[in-house]
Amino acid sequence: MKVTVLVENSTISNKFRKKHGLSLYIESIDDSILFDLGPNKLYRKNAKKLDVDLDKINHVVISHGHIDHIGGLKYLPTTFNTYIHEETLNPLYASLKFGLRIKLSLDNKYKLGKNVILTNGLYRISDRLQLFSDVFDLYNNNIQDYLMIVRDGKLIVDDFHHEQNLLINENNKYFLVVGCAHKGILNIIGRAEELIGSELDYVFGGFHLTNPLLGRTDNQKDIFALAEKLKAKKTIYYTGHCTGEKAYKMLKSVLGQQLHPLSTGKVIEL
Repeated sequence: MKVTVLVENSTISNKFRKKHGLSLYIESIDDSILFDLGPNKLYRKNAKKLDVDLDKINHVVISHGHIDHIGGLKYLPTTFNTYIHEETLNPLYASLKFGLRIKLSLDNKYKLGKNVILTNGLYRISDRLQLFSDVFDLYNNNIQDYLMIVRDGKLIVDDFHHEQNLLINENNKYFLVVGCAHKGILNIIGRAEELIGSELDYVFGGFHLTNPLLGRTDNQKDIFALAEKLKAKKTIYYTGHCTGEKAYKMLKSVLGQQLHPLSTGKVIEL
């Protein structure tokens, strides 16, 4: 398994431009997968610098509809099989003070290509690849009531039913790839473990422990409690993006070598 970070909030070198968002290029035994596309065409520019041949992509997976993960869809050839949840293109907003709102989704004029495959709940791409969005609230999740979705014509607090995650099985090792883990990383891991019947070997993605609009990090006590639960597993974690620098340092102080950073330009071979 090889994971190349095409877009992330930080960068390993000035050679690669960074941007708030996430895009990972994943090479497994049988597949080349582009997981999320960042906010714009930057993933394509960094891919070229990293000698990543995007023409070799078998599958494109969009974790959810926020622009920092789906914005690059406008620059993706429509010939690729692209998996998105059926609610992904619903209008999404962040609610700010004084009644102000920021739109977080693609322009509603965007038209899906013919190779877009709509998913919901469990979706098996192949024997080795599985998507799931049916995540249950086994653990308390941080309140994100500033994030909204338009459903059936009504603006409501987003329950992130449209957030999907990728499970990869390679050589009897299980890899979980998440976008922002809005449903709660412990809840998502719990559902993945239920699906595979064992603990995960690796987890990649953002853990959403920071509010990027306000620059606020979640409660320190909650982050350390999360770290202890993650440490109790055999799993190795690679995280960044919406986890936030402060939260990452807190997690690292508990998890040690179980935790590693994601950063634009980084190549991880496992």
